Amino acid sequence: MSTASRTKDPLLQGLARLGAALLVEASQLLTKVCPKHHPGNQNGAADALSRPQLQGKDHENSLAFVIAEWSQLQTCCICLLPFKLLSKTASTLKEPPTGDQNELSEHDLQKLDDAGCILVLGTYLRDVKRGDNKQKKADLMADTLRAYLSTAHKYLQHRLGRSINVMDPAYGGKQNRYHPFLYQQIHDRGCWQQKHERYEPFTMEMFLALQRWLAGEPDPTVTFLGKTHSVYDWTRLGIFTGFRASEYSQGDLGRGKLFNKIPDQHDVPKQFRGMPLAMMAQDFRFFDKHYVLIPHKHLITRYKRGDVVWLELRWKYDKSSFNFVKKRFKITGHPIYCPVDAAVCIIHRSTLLGVPTAYPVGVWGSNTSSYRFLKSREVSEVMRGSVDMAYPDPNHYLRINRHLIVPHSNRVTAAVCLQKGGANNDEIAFRLRWLPSSVPTYLRDCFQSIGDTLERTIQGALKLTFSSSSSSS
Repeated sequence: MSTASRTKDPLLQGLARLGAALLVEASQLLTKVCPKHHPGNQNGAADALSRPQLQGKDHENSLAFVIAEWSQLQTCCICLLPFKLLSKTASTLKEPPTGDQNELSEHDLQKLDDAGCILVLGTYLRDVKRGDNKQKKADLMADTLRAYLSTAHKYLQHRLGRSINVMDPAYGGKQNRYHPFLYQQIHDRGCWQQKHERYEPFTMEMFLALQRWLAGEPDPTVTFLGKTHSVYDWTRLGIFTGFRASEYSQGDLGRGKLFNKIPDQHDVPKQFRGMPLAMMAQDFRFFDKHYVLIPHKHLITRYKRGDVVWLELRWKYDKSSFNFVKKRFKITGHPIYCPVDAAVCIIHRSTLLGVPTAYPVGVWGSNTSSYRFLKSREVSEVMRGSVDMAYPDPNHYLRINRHLIVPHSNRVTAAVCLQKGGANNDEIAFRLRWLPSSVPTYLRDCFQSIGDTLERTIQGALKLTFSSSSSSS
């Protein structure tokens, strides 16, 4: 059965699923197949459930033919629920009933023993794999399928009001494993799924190309307020902070929504409920060399005098446990890779555009009379445009893979630079507000060099960040 499940032949895969179904009840009690066969109309239900129908080959759709071809199944015990009840219950897992018409009766539910529940969950998982899911996708990853199965298992336990054992009692490993009827479906998807391409980091040449383009524009004020300069400032700050796109730009918004907001729920501190999810002006604080706070209204004047030395950023809301974290960054003096310079530009732009204090500062505009909130797709457009400017040869690696330049590339760039500077996973996780287990996702051997200057600048700046912000974080 294991061999059949790994083949690309759909008929043999069907045989493997049928074999798993036949072993359901026997595996609940024994570690070997029960030498007993139950004839009857349940066999037809088992066959219809477990094998794809073969058009024009009715004799091959019979259970007798299957057993004749697959001799190991001759002594298996078949103990399945009626097909109608099985399908109805599996459908309930996808769309919980909302009225009496589709409500499963308590009498029907009581027919489900653990073996029957495994069949229900296996039927549900099969449909989810084929595209009957919230994402409407037939290529869900194995981990996603496992999450669907776990949720359905919990829901079924809730409906029945009891615990349901869906693990394989015959498995001798150190950790429990799902029953073969469930495990094999997830395992097969994990073996054959096509892995997503990894995002590429930003490079020094990309930032240099943007800097040259901005410097060559005829009207400095219009250029500074524009979309390209805004993206330039947020991405060069993001290589130090590891920004997520939602922390400075807007993704998909519902009709009538200006920007995404922090959930208005009881667990969120009252003063933060309903505030913008993205960074606001009050999340940026600047200090001089004596650690004295510099008000925003004096920021640009004091910065031109060389008084602004430190930047402190606050993260109000994060999808992990790093809410309300504060981190400090020191001025580097580099014309491009300076977190303080980038942050000053961001605040100054929002001031010139007249952005209200209660709004996000990830904005841009064509003049001082109006502004727009920066969108995630605009970040991708600008940075992919920088690839075209930096690498004019269409056969260059990054030109071929420009679709892998995305807002998340900020996080990739920061992680790779820190790794090359000798930081371990725990240090990278601390400095960039990640969980240690997520760090390997961003670390990779880059085909394209990020750039020695960029690497050294980030490594040096984040060493200062680590030593200065450990107490406040």
